Amino acid sequence: MLMAMPVAGVWAAEDYPLSGDKIGGKYNIEGRNYAIYFRESRDIEAVDDVTITNTVEADGDANDKTMSIFGATGGEGKVFTLDMKGHSLTSGDYGSFLNLTEGKNNKIIIKNAKNIVSTSHL
Repeated sequence: MLMAMPVAGVWAAEDYPLSGDKIGGKYNIEGRNYAIYFRESRDIEAVDDVTITNTVEADGDANDKTMSIFGATGGEGKVFTLDMKGHSLTSGDYGSFLNLTEGKNNKIIIKNAKNIVSTSHL
């Protein structure tokens, strides 16, 4: 049980894979609920192309809740702005790209992207 505890908490990290207000490079999401989950408004800037790769565990959990690249639950009036600064954003095959649930007037803005590529698994 002690070995499992650190791993169990990793998926809940509020801002994985973000560090401060910058993002760039490759990120592997292994069964986390969200790659980026925001509880309050944030402005993020890309410093390089961003590739977020999902594994099959990102399709859903035991309760059939959808996993996603960007997500927020509840609250209202939250805005997540991702300025890609001319870089590309690519997501993996599993889960959904955006997932805003149980809130109102929340939004995700992705701007200045060279390309946005999101594939989905059926």
